[in-house]
Amino acid sequence: MGGLNQSPEQLLASAGFTKTGAFDAAGTRVETTPAPAAVIAETPEEPAVVETTATTTEEPAPPAEQPQPTFDIASVLNGKFGDKFKSLDEIEAAYTELEAKANQDPFANDFVRNLNKALKDGIDPQLYMEVSSVDVDSMSERDALVLEMQWKNGVSKEDAEFMVDRAYKLNSEEELDQSDPDVREAQIKLKIDAKNAKNFISEYKKDSLTSPIEKRQAEVTKAWEPIIPSIVDKFKTYPLNGKTGNYEVPVAPEALKSAQELLKSVIDSGMLDNMPDKEGLAVAEAIVEKEILYQSRASFADYLADTLKAKQLEEKHNPRKPAAQEKPAQPAGDWMANFLAQQTGTRLR
Repeated sequence: MGGLNQSPEQLLASAGFTKTGAFDAAGTRVETTPAPAAVIAETPEEPAVVETTATTTEEPAPPAEQPQPTFDIASVLNGKFGDKFKSLDEIEAAYTELEAKANQDPFANDFVRNLNKALKDGIDPQLYMEVSSVDVDSMSERDALVLEMQWKNGVSKEDAEFMVDRAYKLNSEEELDQSDPDVREAQIKLKIDAKNAKNFISEYKKDSLTSPIEKRQAEVTKAWEPIIPSIVDKFKTYPLNGKTGNYEVPVAPEALKSAQELLKSVIDSGMLDNMPDKEGLAVAEAIVEKEILYQSRASFADYLADTLKAKQLEEKHNPRKPAAQEKPAQPAGDWMANFLAQQTGTRLR
């Protein structure tokens, strides 16, 4: 019952409520106007101002311009070479001259070059000259064996001849008994060993006593040998185109032979050092054609004259009225000489 005597605030508190608002002494609620909430205005922080004190630095004055040193090329050259060179152009010219001399072949010819090589190899000069000039194909079996023994063993010619004659029974004054097995064996061995000796001398001459120029020329010549006849065969007939028509004129065998010989001599002499490639074949065909035209001037003229004469005779016996757009055939005359002159030109050799 005591609770009846409690105030409204106490009753609310005992019920677990919290009083909001205001009440008077009798417990009556009194309306109150809540105070406006305080508004907190955020103001941005102003950046800190750092006070600086401006300082001025004076730039140093540029250094005084120094006179540039002069390069006296003449004094440098004189100090290095004396009075020999006056300018760089003279040095360059001298260098070019020395370079040309360095690249120049120091030997007068291949014989001297190979002789120098043989001396370096310890070969007797007399023996070198004999080997370099010998015709291997025409050598006798005995000479080939003697020369090989000299070359390989460094013995004198007299000693080599003694050894060869004794080994192959070539020093007997009497006729040898062919039924003797030793004699037959020596003769068989002579043929075999002589063949090997000739091969040795030939290979040495080809590999050691041949200059690079000679080797190159030998390769070129060998490459052209099977091709030359086929080039000449292309010109068994020659096309001539003139005012009176087009003709395939046969080329005389003599002209073909002359052209083939000329081409071979040009290749063998080194005047045509190309291999039979596209460019080389073009040059070779031009040589053959030029020679055939030169050799065939008279025969071509005779052929054209005979052909034109036969044509005129045929038209005489079988006249026909030329078509309106056609022109009558012109007789052979000065045009033939001019035409052949243009075709043949001048001979290569």
